[in-house]
Amino acid sequence: MAFMRYSRKKHVRLFALLLAIGLLAQAVSASALFAAEFTDGGSIGPAYKEAVDRMAARGVLNGFPDGSFQPRGTLTREQGAKIVVCIILGGEAEVLRSENAPFADVAADRWSAPYIAWCAGRLILLGYGDGRCGPNDAMTGDQFAKMLLCALELARDGNYVGLADAWFAAVRQDAEAAGLYTGDVSMAIEGGQPITRQQAALMAWNAIQAAEAKNAPAAGTADPGSTPGYENPPVSEPENPPVPEPQYPPVPEPQDPSEPAPPAAPEPTLPAAPSDGPTEPTGPEGQGNPDGSPDAGEPDQGNDSSDDNETSRMRGF
Repeated sequence: MAFMRYSRKKHVRLFALLLAIGLLAQAVSASALFAAEFTDGGSIGPAYKEAVDRMAARGVLNGFPDGSFQPRGTLTREQGAKIVVCIILGGEAEVLRSENAPFADVAADRWSAPYIAWCAGRLILLGYGDGRCGPNDAMTGDQFAKMLLCALELARDGNYVGLADAWFAAVRQDAEAAGLYTGDVSMAIEGGQPITRQQAALMAWNAIQAAEAKNAPAAGTADPGSTPGYENPPVSEPENPPVPEPQYPPVPEPQDPSEPAPPAAPEPTLPAAPSDGPTEPTGPEGQGNPDGSPDAGEPDQGNDSSDDNETSRMRGF
């Protein structure tokens, strides 16, 4: 059967993204039905009632025109396709149209043609391999679990190919790991048997919860794309250290030319360096000191000019 062959591919619209940003959640409208409002709501099993309520509130399950839900009725293949598309697209599923017949036994104007074509285009539902889909055929639990695993990207290996026993086993293993059988283990035991409508509601609700848990942000973190009402925390600007102002030397005030200039400070007098020879006279040579006293260190020779040679010798000439 071609339905058994499936290779997982990325969808144009990822359900994980829809769950993360909250687009799947639908406001409950006045026309939305709950289990208690179906004409046969009392016959829905206790294990399935919450799932039916949740799926009806989201507009995924609407029941039949006569107001019944037929919880123990068999899920058909075209009904399963509609459930998957409504989970993925939410309210947008109502405006889907199909211009061409997706399969030989599915006319373009059939009510389920848009849903079957959407699933077939994403390799979620491939038909029987001979051009037929069997829209009104019963859907087994394994087939519906495979569609949910592929559409919600819960499959671990992503390949359900080969003989029936091989891909059935792979689907059941992944469905068990994802928790699709929670609340009714018989869906795993009897996976090869047709699944009822209330069982399909439970399996679909379990799959939605598994996808939400898979894409939930880690504890202690907040993802602005997945947390409703998330606001980015204010970003504080870094504080720059204060820049010290440059210290300029004081500018002297201009002096009034009418005021006398202050006296210049006297230059310090350095002591004369000691000399090994005789002390030179401080006045002009041969003139003595200005006050008429003889040079220091020289004897008074009087006015005897006859001793000039001796005097010259004593001065070191």
